[in-house]
Amino acid sequence: MKELFKQVIKQDVKPFFSAQGYRTKDLNFYKTEGQLIYNINIQKSTGNTWDKLSFYVN
Repeated sequence: MKELFKQVIKQDVKPFFSAQGYRTKDLNFYKTEGQLIYNINIQKSTGNTWDKLSFYVN
């Protein structure tokens, strides 16, 4: 599952946030608009198994 998680982040999540104007550092995505700073964090779930992949968006 660790490799699948990396693949999902690399192929789906990062391109999506990049297209929206977010910068990325590890699993953190941030964008500044005026005085607002948008910060989104992807967190792995501890409940992942060999057949189930979960993660949280903070």
